[in-house]
Amino acid sequence: MTEKNFEIRQFHTFEEILALEGFVNKQPITKEKYKKILGHYDFDFDVKCCLEKPNSRLCNHDHQFGFVVRLQDNSVSILGNVCAKNHFDADTNIRKDLFAYNREKRRQEKFERFYTLLADKDIALEKLKVCLNSIEEQESIVLDFYSELEPLLQNILINRSRDRSIAVYVTLTKYFKGEEKGGYEYIEKRSSPTRLGSLNSLRVFGSHYFSTAKHQLKKIRRAFERANNIQQAIKTSELEKLSVEIAAIENVDKLVDDTKIDVSSFFSNDLSLLCYLHPSPNVRFKTARVVLNRAGKECGKSKAKQWLIEKDLQIKHSNNADKIIIE
Repeated sequence: MTEKNFEIRQFHTFEEILALEGFVNKQPITKEKYKKILGHYDFDFDVKCCLEKPNSRLCNHDHQFGFVVRLQDNSVSILGNVCAKNHFDADTNIRKDLFAYNREKRRQEKFERFYTLLADKDIALEKLKVCLNSIEEQESIVLDFYSELEPLLQNILINRSRDRSIAVYVTLTKYFKGEEKGGYEYIEKRSSPTRLGSLNSLRVFGSHYFSTAKHQLKKIRRAFERANNIQQAIKTSELEKLSVEIAAIENVDKLVDDTKIDVSSFFSNDLSLLCYLHPSPNVRFKTARVVLNRAGKECGKSKAKQWLIEKDLQIKHSNNADKIIIE
């Protein structure tokens, strides 16, 4: 095979093939007669393969995809793709050329895809900037809330995010009068774990939640920047990798939307449940102030304390309990 033993060209109609100089209908093709590949066809209808079989008859197999070839006498004929693969040994010139042709065809298609993506570079870079700002805005909302919480509660949220633990349980205790024995009155205690609710979308407190999203956006931006220096001599594998990274621009809207949904989902929780994640009264009262402030309510120290006492009473009353134990 030589460098010019084929040219990448697609014939879109059979008439284009008929118009080629030297085309002969049903012209037999053998490995000895073969000279070079002129291009390929990919029709939605069948054409007859002109491979010459060992019995000197034409293959006549129906094909929709195949190759247009020039023969040693400068005539032109057509060869079906499957027949080309199945009836010529790997060391023949035609098989070598077909392999090289398909490889170069795929390479050119990848370049076309690459330059199509690159054509909208300025629009893509502006979009990435807007998306990055949106992610950072959502991150700021979460961090502002997170920074108001006590360090002990911050650690609990991080651990729950990692463990995907969303259910909030407390132990409720009920006291009963027991029978008098020997002049003493016994008090019987019954305790049971009770689920108060769930805190959804705690993943927004994951250590890499926002950084991962921002990294994805910056990776796409860097890919566009690297694409400016692309050379035709680039390896196909490298071109494909770069194209995949650039094509990820198609997913950035969903990335931003998913982030907004997660943040909104967390703040749609019953945030009073945060007051039941740690037993420390100090942590609970300070958390109550944060929750009230988030709800736009008066959040002074005494107000928060009274609000939390009433919350505890509501839980005990609705569950017929005397005591709440937070583990």
